[in-house]
Amino acid sequence: MKIQTRVLIAAFVLLFTQSDSFAQYVSYNGKKPIVVAEDAVRHITVGGNVDLVIRQNTKPGTIVKIDGKDKERLKAGIAGSDLYLNSSDDERVVVYVWADDLETLTVKEKSFAVSIGILEFDNLRVNILDEGRVALRATDKIHFNAPQNRTFISGEKYYSVMSTDK
Repeated sequence: MKIQTRVLIAAFVLLFTQSDSFAQYVSYNGKKPIVVAEDAVRHITVGGNVDLVIRQNTKPGTIVKIDGKDKERLKAGIAGSDLYLNSSDDERVVVYVWADDLETLTVKEKSFAVSIGILEFDNLRVNILDEGRVALRATDKIHFNAPQNRTFISGEKYYSVMSTDK
């Protein structure tokens, strides 16, 4: 592993975790992306007015980036392999995540998650709560837990899913 990668990982760990392993919420400066070591983030929980854009990362690890103008409105934290993103602001905050593998995605409140390209995650489980919405495409089956008032539209070639109110 290169020394620069080790420094980025160490900086991320110092910013987002405490020694007792509880999540610490901090502001992100929006200048350099947050880089997380491989096998670090496997679960993402999104809440508030956050629009999550997920892309497949061809390299091991996870990268998180937001626009600099949104840095004050986003609360982000990490605890173990869980990444938490939230915004209580009325305006939407767009967060970009490149992940090599993801096991669970929880979308709650008024948040929205969309994939760009086709995700290659094995057995992705998506939990939709409150008014959360998703529009995802994956090569493997996507497992959903959602209220009964949700409609899912699925494609044939890839597992494409979009949730809407009935």
